[in-house]
Amino acid sequence: MSKAKAAGLNLSDGSTLYLDNATYKARQNQLHQTASQLNFSKAPFEMENEVCGTEGMFLLADYWHGVSDSSDNLQSFLTTDVNKINSDVQNSINQTDAKIAGSFSTVGANSQANILEAVKYYVAHEKAKSIVSVSVLANVQAAKTAAYNALRAQFMSVYNIDEETMAQVEELIEKYEAGDPAVVTMLQKYHNKSESDWKNLSEEEYKEFAALTVLYAFSGYMVEKGANGGEGFETYNKICAQMTSQLYAVNTDNDEDKLFNDASLDYQLVYYMKAAMASMGASDCLSYNIMTKVEGDTNTYRVNNPDYYDKNVDVYFYYDENGFVSVNIQDSYFMNGSSPEHVNHFLATGKEHAADYIESLREGCSDYSNHGMTDDQLAGMFQAVSNPNDFKIMSNIVTSDSDFLNNGNNAFDIEYWEDYTNDFTYSKGISDTFSVALGQMPATMLNNLDTTNYNSFIGAVAEASMDSFGNHNILRDIASGAGVYADMCALNVMEDEQGDSNDYEIKTTLNSANATYGILSDLYGVLCDDTGTFQGAASYSNLDIKGLRYTPETGALEMDIEVDKDAGYFFWRDTTREQVTLKSNLLSGGDGQNALQENIQQDLKEELARKKANLAVDTLIDLTGCINPALKSGLAVVKDVSTQSDSTLHSVSLLKDGLNQAGIKSDGLNRTFSGASTLLGALSKYNSMEKEYEDSMNKSRNAQKLNSFYNYNTGSETVGLYDYDTIRMVQNWNDNGIVEVIGGNEGTNSRVYGSVVDSDNNIELDALRIIATDVYDKKHNFDKASADTIYEELEDIGYQKEDIENAVNVIVYGHCEEGNYNDITDIPFDLQNACLDAIVQNNTDINWEDFH
Repeated sequence: MSKAKAAGLNLSDGSTLYLDNATYKARQNQLHQTASQLNFSKAPFEMENEVCGTEGMFLLADYWHGVSDSSDNLQSFLTTDVNKINSDVQNSINQTDAKIAGSFSTVGANSQANILEAVKYYVAHEKAKSIVSVSVLANVQAAKTAAYNALRAQFMSVYNIDEETMAQVEELIEKYEAGDPAVVTMLQKYHNKSESDWKNLSEEEYKEFAALTVLYAFSGYMVEKGANGGEGFETYNKICAQMTSQLYAVNTDNDEDKLFNDASLDYQLVYYMKAAMASMGASDCLSYNIMTKVEGDTNTYRVNNPDYYDKNVDVYFYYDENGFVSVNIQDSYFMNGSSPEHVNHFLATGKEHAADYIESLREGCSDYSNHGMTDDQLAGMFQAVSNPNDFKIMSNIVTSDSDFLNNGNNAFDIEYWEDYTNDFTYSKGISDTFSVALGQMPATMLNNLDTTNYNSFIGAVAEASMDSFGNHNILRDIASGAGVYADMCALNVMEDEQGDSNDYEIKTTLNSANATYGILSDLYGVLCDDTGTFQGAASYSNLDIKGLRYTPETGALEMDIEVDKDAGYFFWRDTTREQVTLKSNLLSGGDGQNALQENIQQDLKEELARKKANLAVDTLIDLTGCINPALKSGLAVVKDVSTQSDSTLHSVSLLKDGLNQAGIKSDGLNRTFSGASTLLGALSKYNSMEKEYEDSMNKSRNAQKLNSFYNYNTGSETVGLYDYDTIRMVQNWNDNGIVEVIGGNEGTNSRVYGSVVDSDNNIELDALRIIATDVYDKKHNFDKASADTIYEELEDIGYQKEDIENAVNVIVYGHCEEGNYNDITDIPFDLQNACLDAIVQNNTDINWEDFH
């Protein structure tokens, strides 16, 4: 008999613990008895003085004193501590055994819920190790199988996964558990593929990539189902973490003797795996949320180079008490000291888990409000949460009353984690992703004409801002997030084909987003100075938002904010006032030029610019789409298929369609094949040279006439292509030419073109001189210069002759496949403005005052 069996415990299969109570107790008593007999005789110490005459004898005697003391300590430890530990272990096993047996005594043959609860009980108590007695082993194994099958069926019913692909996934899991690293090596096959490679996958590669995609989604799904140590948790946890690590490709070109290599996100792998997952309807799952949040990761991680080290980016997950996954991505090779230099740390969740969490938060809570949002939209906002501060605010929001109060405390007024901890691995403050969700929330209310909740939101944010002086500025976070959301809505219109049934919906969505961004920015301007410092010093008894006036068709919005102050002042620009009116509107042309003269809130503009430059546009599409599916449907690379299970839908077929759509759209929104496009990059296709536009507003003699397709938001005091009708006008201009702007007939474009270009397709000298003068901002005198001289001068500032001709052609005829500029908005502002100026001056018979 083995020693383990002799002790009453059998661990022969390495995973299951059998307990024989009688044998276990007998062995425990034997150990206690033996330990009690550990008596080290101290009688020889009585003759110590007589025999210790040399230094060596003194040392020997001292040594044996230590042995004696150790014997006493060992006896006490074995008879007291170890005996108690053994008793506790036995009691724990027997209590668990009784609980499981009791569960099964009430479990019906088809009672899946009770089986799951029984399994959850024993894994929660012993950290996912099977601790069962022989008497209930068969029932527990059956329960484990039933629990797995139930979760498997649920996963396949929620998403479009066929049995053949699922069988491949389970085969991969079995291999992984057996020590085969196939999951890792298979995914590495898809690193650094070219655009052509992705478009020409073999049939076997399609099947394999489909299986890997489902494996990643299923592992994440199982992780969330067992986040407190559920059945198979460790296996799924490791697979999900390692597959996340394999989204990063290692540069293997480095010297073999070098201690580390570089690894960076394989954007195309993420791009196509997201497309594959979305094609199966799984864009709301945990793994997809992780990919969404790493998509903008620009870190270059250091990974180990020698063969005896793991050569991958270090990724590990851990879980808070609410089951949310905290993803930590970092160097596996530390250059200096014991800490990584490059870290990306964020929270992630699937939408189903977020919904369950909201429900658990609200248990016993009777006065919570949805604030005009649906349960699904609130769960979607949780998917934008990235750090503990986001988590606190979102948890507060879903449990707060209609005034955004929790037991009298403002939902937006929190204690920020970085103010009381030394852990700086998360981003500080409110994360960029969550700030966009917070900015989207009031815009959604306004678009639904829910003025009550809108007023409550603005009022709560204003009060939280005034009450949280110091390092954090919640108003700036939300206002800049609202600005990003407004840009996303504009982008949605730009990418939308005019004439569909959704035209009015996306117009009002854009208008409400612009209005909200303007109002929050205007509020910021009356509460903060240009450095972002809150200047109000009032003690007040009431803050009231009232008198909201909104026109959905134009986006014009006004509202009043009134304060009953007891002392001091609230509005720093006028310390005597207790009420101000916040306004937001879109102005174009000369009106916009004049309104731009007063330039405040520079720090807010800089914060918006930073977010636009750092947030990946595909990340924003995913996260804003969690709250507004219509937005995602317009911009997403791959549309989610129906989430109703359909046996006729094969995962590989869906994946093929998804990857095909992704391949067609891979160059959209200024995406490059080497990395993700930021929102700024995507918008630059439409809003090129915004800074140059602002700088040139006062310099160009015809700016207010010629460039009225740029709008000025009076609330945020920013310039861009914001207005729905203006965006549609630019789309029509690209489609049909300048006739869409100035009116006319089918010969108008040719007539305008002939006014500035001669029969040999050379730009007329007078028109060329105007273009050069405007581009150079009148610093040069080109009145008598020849064409050759002018083109030489233009080359010095980066414009070739072909660029000038290309710009004129696009402005007159619209979209052109050839040249550096394909659309109107591709043309840099200074050149765009100069070419239009030349056209105006050479066509005095056209009424340019009627310019759109």
